[in-house]
Amino acid sequence: MSGAAKDPRLHRGLAFFGGTKIVKPFWVDVSEYYPEENRKVQLLLVSPPDNDTGARNIEYATGTWSAGEWVFDPPMPTFTQIVAWLESDRLLTYDDVSSIPKNEIRY
Repeated sequence: MSGAAKDPRLHRGLAFFGGTKIVKPFWVDVSEYYPEENRKVQLLLVSPPDNDTGARNIEYATGTWSAGEWVFDPPMPTFTQIVAWLESDRLLTYDDVSSIPKNEIRY
């Protein structure tokens, strides 16, 4: 089996046509894998659980995976727990990012 066939992104809508990456945006849990080094992506962060209900709030931010850590673009996010990053061929608007299903992401 080739390395490309093992790539977890292939079942989620990532394809290459003539060297061009075409992506239907989807969330990638940070426990699966990280984006390419120094690539700017959009991030999904969560608040600590509420003491009474256990509910969490979410926040979006933009950042880059660099030298083994996340570097955020201003403004800095309020929450600190990053649970996922958005696999997409471009940065999206807040409305677009918030409408992408988070079905497989656990937080």
